[in-house]
Order: sequence, then C-alpha cells, then structure tokens
Amino acid sequence: MNALLILSWTLVMHFATALETIIVHSKVGTIAGFRDNVTFNGESRGIVKFLGIPYAEAPIGDRRFSKPVSKAPFKSTYHALNTGVSCPANVNFFPTPGLTYDENCLNLDIYVPSPAFQSENTNVTYPVMIWIYGGGFIIGTKTYYDAGIISSFHDVIVVTINYRLSVFGFLSTGDSASPGNYGLWDQQLAIKWAHGNIGAFGGDNTKITLFGQSAGSASVFYQALYPGNKGLFHRIIGESGTPLSLWAFAEKSEIHTKVQTRFLTNLNCMHAESSVIINCLRSKSVPEIIKALNITTGIHTDLNITFDKAIDLRFNFGPMLDREFLQISPDKIFGARDPKAQDPMSMFSSVDVMTGVNSMDSSIYVGFQFDAVINYYANHSIAKGCPKSVFDTVIVPAITRNLLYLDVPAIDNAIIHEYTDWIDPDDDIRVRDKLVELATDFTFLVPAIKTLLVHTEHAQDKGTFLYKYSHKPTFKEGIDNDYLTRASHAEELAFVFGFAPILSPIGSKNATHEEITLSRIMMTMWTNFAKSGDPNKPVDISSFANVTWPRFDVRDQKYIDFDVNMSEHSVKSRWSPDKVSFWQKVVPSIIQAATQHGPGLNAIPIVGRK
Repeated sequence: MNALLILSWTLVMHFATALETIIVHSKVGTIAGFRDNVTFNGESRGIVKFLGIPYAEAPIGDRRFSKPVSKAPFKSTYHALNTGVSCPANVNFFPTPGLTYDENCLNLDIYVPSPAFQSENTNVTYPVMIWIYGGGFIIGTKTYYDAGIISSFHDVIVVTINYRLSVFGFLSTGDSASPGNYGLWDQQLAIKWAHGNIGAFGGDNTKITLFGQSAGSASVFYQALYPGNKGLFHRIIGESGTPLSLWAFAEKSEIHTKVQTRFLTNLNCMHAESSVIINCLRSKSVPEIIKALNITTGIHTDLNITFDKAIDLRFNFGPMLDREFLQISPDKIFGARDPKAQDPMSMFSSVDVMTGVNSMDSSIYVGFQFDAVINYYANHSIAKGCPKSVFDTVIVPAITRNLLYLDVPAIDNAIIHEYTDWIDPDDDIRVRDKLVELATDFTFLVPAIKTLLVHTEHAQDKGTFLYKYSHKPTFKEGIDNDYLTRASHAEELAFVFGFAPILSPIGSKNATHEEITLSRIMMTMWTNFAKSGDPNKPVDISSFANVTWPRFDVRDQKYIDFDVNMSEHSVKSRWSPDKVSFWQKVVPSIIQAATQHGPGLNAIPIVGRK
C-alpha cells in the first residue's frame, strides 16, 4: 500500500472515530455513516449522514453512453463518510473550485434525523424526499446541497443524487447505438435504489417525494411521466421548470446538428455510422471530451451562421426522444391526444404535484444569451438596460425563429406590442425588465400553468399546487443579478434548504429575521407536502404567518406568493392572466391565420414547439 493510500485511510479512520459511527444493514450490504450536527438560527440539532453511496457501477468503457447498471452488493462494510466525486460537466458554464470530477460519480447522499437511530424510536419511519439538482442538464452536483437542516428540523429523510450530465448523460445518435437520456435513467435507478433500501435508514417508502430545481425540476416531471416508475414515488415538487420549458427538451434543429457535428469533428469521431462514432467516443478520455465541449458549446460559438441564429437555448445536450423513456415529445404527452400519451399520463395522474416559478426566473438565460448581444449593438452590459431598437429588431426575431421555431412575422409584432412598457417605451431599463418578463413567461410560467391544468384535469383526486417566489434575498446567493429587483433563478434554494451551504457558504447568520421566518414557512410547507400531499398539514404554520395555500384548479387558478411578511394577502388568483392568454390563445390564433393549412387552434403548442 503506497503512502498516499495509507494517509487517506488514516484520515478516514480518524474522521470516523471523531464522530459517532452509525451502522445500517441494507439490501445492498452494510453501510457506515456518522452522526453530525447542523444549526439553524442559532439552534443545533443532530443529523446522521451517509455520504457517497454508489447506486450504480461506474459508467466507463462499454457502459459509457449506456443505461446504468445497478451496483453489486457490498462484500464488506461500505464507509459512507464523504460525498464523493461529481459527474464530469462543461465547467466553463459555472466554474466551481474544489470539486473533483470523475465518471465514477453515480452515488447518493442520505440525511436522516438523528432520533431515527435512538433505541426508543426504532419503529418510527420518516417520509423521504429525493433531491435532483439543476444546471440545465450540463452542470450540477449533489455536493452543492447539504440537506441536513431541512431533514433534522422537519423530520424527513432527504436523499440527494448524482446523475450524468451533458454529452455523458444525453448524447444521442438517434438510433440504437446511443439513444440518449442516460441522465434520466441514472435518476430512475437512484429512485429505485432509494425505494428498495431506504427502509433500513428509517424511511417510509410509501411516502417518497421527488423534488428538484431548474433541470432537476424538469427531471422530476420526466420521472413522473415514465410509466416504469409507477409505485416508486408518490409526489413531486418542481422549482422552476417542466418538460414543456423550451430548454428542457432537446429537439433536433439546425444549430443542434451543427454543434454536435462540430463536437464530433473536434474529437476526430465524425463518421456516417453511429456505432463507429460511439466506439470512438468511448476511446476518448474525460479531459479530451470536456475540452471538445468547452471549444464547441460556448454560449456564443462561431458556427458560421448568422449572428441572430447564435441565440439559441436548445443546442446543449439534454432529454430527447429515445423511444423508451420518452416515446413521444412532452407537448404531445400533455396534449393527451396521441395514443402513446396514455401510459405517461396515467403515471402523471397518480402523483400529487406542486410547482412554481420565481418572479424573474429567466434572468439567468437573458444574462447568458443576450448580454453579449446588447454589448455588440449598444456597447454596454445588460445591467444598464436594453435599447428598444435591439429588442425589436434583433432579440424578438431571434426568439421567435430560433427558440420558438416560428417564422411568422406577425408574431414578432404581437410580442413587441405585448411586452412594451407603454409608460416609457424607450427607457432601456424598462425594456430590459420586459425582456426578462417575456423570457420568464414563455420559458417558465406558461409551461407551469399548462402542466398544472393538465394535472388537474387528469388527477382530480390528487393535490395540485402552484407557487410564486418573489423575495430578492438581502444576501448574495445562487445566481445573483444585482440589477434585478425581484427573485432571480435559483434564489429560493437558500430558503428551501434553511440557508445550508448551497453554491456559496452563507449561513443563516447573514439572513434577516424576516428571511429566517420565510425559510421556516417554506421548509414547513415543502415537508408538509412530502408528508401528506398538502402543504398546510400536518404541521401548522400559523405561528409564522396567517396563510393557507389553496389548491390550484381550472376556475380560480389560485397560488401562493412567497415573500417576507406573508399573510392571507399572499394567496392570489390567476397569475398574469393577460400574458398566459397571449401565449395560449393569441399566438396560436396568429399562427392559424398565417398558415393556410395549419393545425387547429387546440393542437398548437403553447410555446410554439414544432
């Protein structure tokens, strides 16, 4: 044994002896975790952590670009003492120092309230929440998310999982050589692992809730549409994203094809035969593949196409039709008219659903996609606003043609009219804010409304809940945009996880009293939903706020608006009805009028998918 291995083992044993070791005997073997403490608002509680448990064999060699294979049972005690490695990703999009990346990344962490391992509580079981991280299917890791606070203070077991990303998780050749969606299959295997083993940790596998944010939010909906998951979980919580979100489904487009071709060419793997391509890619090292990704899939890449066509949110690797996990596209599933939609819709109608959108959710995409555009035309950043001429003549046409795949000039004019602030239409700041509103509406809000309307129609005996998250944190957290006045993408995460270290180690000491109260409310409602399917029970929040979260239905479409100083006035009806109507009725009517033999009004997707 070399010196490095001896040192590593010594550190592991020292760590294990410094903290109380907890032993669990599961179906996959004996697993050792440890007891720790977490603190929220000055109060400390115990938590038991089992970190870095592998649920699949390493996806290397012939297993790269293949569905995951269950990890063989442990032959000796598995010491689950550190969170392990993260899955390889295009780190240029969101550099995170200190993380270690390796393909052998399919592992999970389990957070258990400390009383679960006290002798007097051996018959007590806890609801289970499985967290799926976001990152556009191209970046992310469970390491960002310490679930100890929400677990210990709200009596739930939380499982956080890794899954393959970007080309490793979603490369598709469109045939049997590499159908794709391996990241979704990873998630599904981790869910099966949790369902089969969580009882050994004190979990109740009849009360499993999936929750996730951004791509993780879209993922929990994808899992809720896969018939093979029937009975494995019972509720889902989606924070900012559904499969109807434009970025959540990778349709073949001119840019997608060009990017994949350029990527394969950079690796000398371009070939007419798909099997040859995959064998070539399997021979490449992770650094070689990441280097090719970094060269190929920048936000604005020279693809020898016109500048406006470089504005595309869809060219990155993500969920696609694979004829198994996804047999038809999400818009056809939620349209519920295709015979193949019956089984996915049956699965979807078997779970309770809670989802929501942040008030300025698309600011992340506006910043990534359009900051360079504004710089190019106006010689200043998006923080200083967007010139009306750039909005009208560059950005809106790029959105309609390259994001919505619509070549109907009348739609450009309709969007410009709908998203002009007529109080001062030429003010750059107002134009910029309307751009964020536009992107948030068609990317997040309208897909969420459509998704919930379908759920209420097909799952009348299940809970359906909608939220809006509005509060702009007083501290920097998540993906910060200083120029925004309301909540940006991912800014609810600190409150859902009780100010645990997420993306940056801020801690609740940086939050105001009102923000701590908001976090208590949100953690309680999230975990109430996991326990009962109703965010209002079993734990009463009346000591924090006089508010009850009503169900979403077709008539009133009620939702709760999360902000500081919540009250009965936080419950509202019909979020931006004019904008929702614009995308669900006005835009389809324009398409129908402009297309002589176009589809019927009800057949046209709400956000203009093909």
